Amino acid sequence: MVSIPRIKAVKPKSSKDVAAQIAIDRATAELEIAAVPVAVAEPAVPSRLSAGISAGCLIIALALWAFGLPGIDPAKLNDIGIISILSWPVWTALALIAIGFSLTLRREFSSGPLPFLHLVALVLVLHATPAIVYQAARYSWTWKHLGIIDYIQRHGAVDPTIRFGAVYHNWPGLFAITAWIANALGIGSVELADAVRFAPPILNLLFLTALISIYRNFTGDPRLVWAAAWIFIVGNWVGQDYFSPQGVTLFLYLLVIALCLGPLRSRLEWTRNSTTRLASYAAFYVNAVSRGSGAADWQSGAMVRAAAACTVLLLILGIVATHQLTPVALILALAGLAMIGRLNIGFCIFAVVAEMFWLLYFASPFVAANLAGELEVLGQGVAKATDRLVDTSVVSPGQIWVVFIGRALTFSIGLAALLGGLRRLLAGCRDGPAIVLAISPIPMLANSYGGEILFRVYLFALPFLAFFAAALFFPSASAGRSWRSRVLFGGLGVLLAIAFLFANNGKDRQYTFTSAEVAAARWLYQSAPPGTLLIEGARSYPGQFLNYENFTYLPLTEERPEQRAQILRDPVGIFARWLGDPQWKAGYVIISRSQKAYADAQGILPRGALDRIEQALLASPRFVVAHATEDTLIFALHPTIGRMGPWAK
Repeated sequence: MVSIPRIKAVKPKSSKDVAAQIAIDRATAELEIAAVPVAVAEPAVPSRLSAGISAGCLIIALALWAFGLPGIDPAKLNDIGIISILSWPVWTALALIAIGFSLTLRREFSSGPLPFLHLVALVLVLHATPAIVYQAARYSWTWKHLGIIDYIQRHGAVDPTIRFGAVYHNWPGLFAITAWIANALGIGSVELADAVRFAPPILNLLFLTALISIYRNFTGDPRLVWAAAWIFIVGNWVGQDYFSPQGVTLFLYLLVIALCLGPLRSRLEWTRNSTTRLASYAAFYVNAVSRGSGAADWQSGAMVRAAAACTVLLLILGIVATHQLTPVALILALAGLAMIGRLNIGFCIFAVVAEMFWLLYFASPFVAANLAGELEVLGQGVAKATDRLVDTSVVSPGQIWVVFIGRALTFSIGLAALLGGLRRLLAGCRDGPAIVLAISPIPMLANSYGGEILFRVYLFALPFLAFFAAALFFPSASAGRSWRSRVLFGGLGVLLAIAFLFANNGKDRQYTFTSAEVAAARWLYQSAPPGTLLIEGARSYPGQFLNYENFTYLPLTEERPEQRAQILRDPVGIFARWLGDPQWKAGYVIISRSQKAYADAQGILPRGALDRIEQALLASPRFVVAHATEDTLIFALHPTIGRMGPWAK
């Protein structure tokens, strides 16, 4: 039992003494009440034993994970993704990491390195596993981004007016820097592919370091810091942590927020020395919305603040030059912090000026070509975005599970954040900066961003939703100290991690590629001349990473439904007519394993449609197989009879 220091009472002699005695009695009572849960909740297991068990869980988990990796066979992937092929040692490793992490959530040693090491292990199991066991980088967009780097390497510059992929040429920051590094190392886009496959674990570790700094500016309770980081890692399922401008600029965004909440945070001396009634009201407002629980109190000197300010300005410029949406999210966040008096408004003004300058000067060709279309859909963001949500009535049964679990994961974090925020409020915390940063992305819903705006709003809000979700278990330093809180959090942590594997990796069968698919695409892009028409079964294959501007791309899954129906009725005749058009120097049809998996899983084409098209082309004398691997067939018109008309069949 914790002993409570008694405050000596004095005999009151006046009304002031009476008030003082009442205050003393209240303070003593509060101390006694606060001390009781601490004594009752004190676990029987000593801290050293808990730390030893936690460290043992971590070591065994990493050993099991390494042991289980060779037993994972990507060829056995089905429609629920990586869940279907994970070996039992990997599952056991994930459970041990969660158990060990839960044991670290004690104030006795939560300030040490153990919680961080468990989070690193979590990132490795969730993100390094696919990078290691799959044969090539995931996502067709990764390969498309490599194609922009290849273009810069060959031409020495970008082309903002280019016909295809213009958005990347108008926001080339990531690609220009990567091309410069690749040139210095003497490697091309194909060789880069082996390195960028590890972008997800690297980026998530970078996210983790920035988030820890952010959370430490929200609370002085290390349990809440680590728990929030865990929820962010397992909640970040939307797949924007691959080699992409969004993934890199999200890290830069978090760095800016960390610096603004830390050394650049307004000191608010004026709120403590208000001389006018208006200033007093303003001070009351600022203090009310910003009151937290033991948040870090930065006492940085002038040199540190100057260095931090210069760093933030450079980061803002990097974000503006790299991605079209992240600057908007950053401006909203900086404006929100300025509105509650936590940041100098000058940083927001600088971001606005930099963004406008980039839009009106560097990206002016793209803006001029797309402004009218963007204005037409302004205010229809949510409606357009919901139109792009997966239609569960046509996808495969496995993909139905993937979709619903992804939505359940998002809803669970949102609900936990709401309840955790209420617990923080009842504990006397106002958390104005965290609330502002959580809701600041909402205005972006006015734009559809190609139908992806719902996912991007969730992505920018997630770091702060995770903080409040963790507060459901650890709302204050004096709460959540019993073993029950840690057990409940550990159980939720495992469930969320499993849900993450469904939501983030549930489409791996269609978004992963084999070495044979990469080899076939490489042959095609190196062999075909400029002015080539390329008919693709779908865009989900390793494409566009070499000489991408030489092609006109025609993916069947992007055609209108009525056009797709015509193609399925007569693929040979329609393809022969398209490829035989004299405007093309050459023409090919490429059908791969991943394209078939994508078309079947998403229900865009009838199941097995690409297999039937492939068989029709193989049986037709008008087509020949120009190149073949075990996972890809590339067809071309027969050199003598391919252009002779339908009668040649």
